[in-house]
Amino acid sequence: MATVPKAIARWIILQFVNEEYARMKASYWRRRVAWLWKYLRGSKIDFIEFRCNVCGKETSYLRNELARESWSCLHCGSTVRWRSVIHALSTELFGTSLALPDFPNRPDLVGIGLSDWDGYATRLAAKIGYTNTYYHKEPFLDITSVDPSQYGRYDFIIASDVFEHICPPISKAFENARRLLKPGGVVIFTVPYVEGETTEHFPDLHSFSLQEKGGGWVLLNQTSDGRSQEFSPITFHGGPGSVLEMRLFGKDALLRDIKAAGFCEVRLYDEEYPEDGILWVPYIPEKAPYRPLIYGLDTPAWALRGCPLDTK
Repeated sequence: MATVPKAIARWIILQFVNEEYARMKASYWRRRVAWLWKYLRGSKIDFIEFRCNVCGKETSYLRNELARESWSCLHCGSTVRWRSVIHALSTELFGTSLALPDFPNRPDLVGIGLSDWDGYATRLAAKIGYTNTYYHKEPFLDITSVDPSQYGRYDFIIASDVFEHICPPISKAFENARRLLKPGGVVIFTVPYVEGETTEHFPDLHSFSLQEKGGGWVLLNQTSDGRSQEFSPITFHGGPGSVLEMRLFGKDALLRDIKAAGFCEVRLYDEEYPEDGILWVPYIPEKAPYRPLIYGLDTPAWALRGCPLDTK
């Protein structure tokens, strides 16, 4: 019964306040309380001050807790990964690192995101000719099955932590990303990875389903030659039942995949930019809250550039 007054209060509030705005403000105040708790427990010298290159506001956070996947901008909630994406995109498009509010108005620069974070997607669309696309809703794009009419249309693509969730073979996704680019276009690319070779969790994936079983999740697969397979435990990014990890990339194999797809230049943006809140604090999977363990969550952005005279 205690939830009834809360539900009534929420209904009354939403009659006067936009739900998305209310959610945004609630997130901000949760971050504010969490930040204040860290600030009161720590020392000012332990904090790094920076200008968030997503929202353009001055903020600060504990230096040794800056993490690729956890918010560290008090205002917009950006993470190190998302700031590294904007840093790489700005450098590739404009030759210098700019905060998103300082981007020039360039509607002639045409690009797409693959299920990008709304926190920078909305701001980016206000500056350049950018559209965020999705696998499951409009505007729709399946990077493994692209209409040839879209080939050569884009100056840039953002694919941030997407390719580890794509069904095999992953080569199709890399090849299609390159085909979508104009000659000399660029993909701003992130995935978790480790050294060495890629581990495909479900190499024979064909017709599959996810089911809850024994208090956990299993993947049931029927291979193309009729064999039944069951996999458990399986790893999700973002919580059980959400986005399934199809593979753990290895850096050596990843570079081969990129070059095999026809990209001519590869740049790894692994430098640190404290002024933008971009530091690469080592990630220890065993100390993170993810179970099963998720590896490679300390990896920076890449820029994959197509060939200047690419006509394929």
